[in-house]
Amino acid sequence: MTHPHLIADELRALALLGLTYVRDPYDLDRYRRVLALSAELAAQDSPARLGEVKGAYLEARGVGWHGWDALPELHPGHAASLRIARAALDSGTPYFDPEPAREWHEQARPGGTTPQRRSLRVRLVRLLMQASFRALLRG
Repeated sequence: MTHPHLIADELRALALLGLTYVRDPYDLDRYRRVLALSAELAAQDSPARLGEVKGAYLEARGVGWHGWDALPELHPGHAASLRIARAALDSGTPYFDPEPAREWHEQARPGGTTPQRRSLRVRLVRLLMQASFRALLRG
């Protein structure tokens, strides 16, 4: 049986792809509804509230070009991620993030150094981005 948050991820990816290419205003409403339902499904299996899950489904709010040393911090641990990415680019060696935990309660950071809410949001965004990329690769 497929886990509900994986179903929510796939629905979100399908809705975002549909919203990207939609031309019909009725389809636009349908894809927005699918996106909202996927957020509700993700929130049902999560300690995060629906508003937090919907917030993690955010579109880009700004675009800009930044030098390596002037990139804004996007999330906790961004500096470490940037170091890994830069090292991979410099060496030409591909790097893949480890697969995230499949259960929401396993995704919370141990030790309580970061609030669970922020940790879940960052991990949810990563999961959703990975699902989007998988959907794009499937064609």
